[in-house]
Amino acid sequence: MSLLFTTTVGLLSGIVGTGLGGLISITLHHSQAALGWLLGFSGGLMFAVVAFDLLTSAFDLGGLVWGLGGMLLGFVLILALDFLLRKLKPIASQHLATSFLLALGVAIHDFAEGLAVGAGFSATTSLGFGVAFVMTVHNIPEGLAIGVPMRVAKVRRWKILLATILTGLPMALGALLGALIGRLSRGLLAGSLGFAGGAMLCIVVEKLIPEAQELSREYHATGAFALGTVAGIVLCWFS
Repeated sequence: MSLLFTTTVGLLSGIVGTGLGGLISITLHHSQAALGWLLGFSGGLMFAVVAFDLLTSAFDLGGLVWGLGGMLLGFVLILALDFLLRKLKPIASQHLATSFLLALGVAIHDFAEGLAVGAGFSATTSLGFGVAFVMTVHNIPEGLAIGVPMRVAKVRRWKILLATILTGLPMALGALLGALIGRLSRGLLAGSLGFAGGAMLCIVVEKLIPEAQELSREYHATGAFALGTVAGIVLCWFS
């Protein structure tokens, strides 16, 4: 399979998945309670995908050391960035700061996913298409989670959609690199997946859940998180 074709598949997989999530986020009802519920649901989806798919894949590929090491690095990066944002205060809205951090985590995740797509095409065409389809589905809740805090911050809808689409671009670069390398180091790929998982898990705990509880009514955010987790587990099971 040509490098151009592999890169194009990776690009489409990234921008279509996160773009669909962003599209969903801008077409929903605008009430504060609804957005709080959606933040909780998005957090549950993200938690399930990270815990039951991304991190487990990292551990399966590279073992405990690579997966756990990458996850801890992801935690440290997000905490450090959040600390800098609070100190420097370059972003006025906490919801925009959440979207920024989450977009960074998703971009790292998409790059790692692109590596998997490129490596899949290096093995067989059917494997490459299968991995790309799974990654596209997984990117939908990520785009949703990025778009909702921006919606709360009253960002214009076209900007939300553009931001979610751009977040998926690193997947094309990852697919190209994966195809060029051919057979990737399992440890390197595992560390990348663990890194992305740790970054997003930290954002869910540190940002999405507290903001969902702040916006929604009592216990509604918790219930939404539980439903999102169940939906994420079902998604991981069938993909």
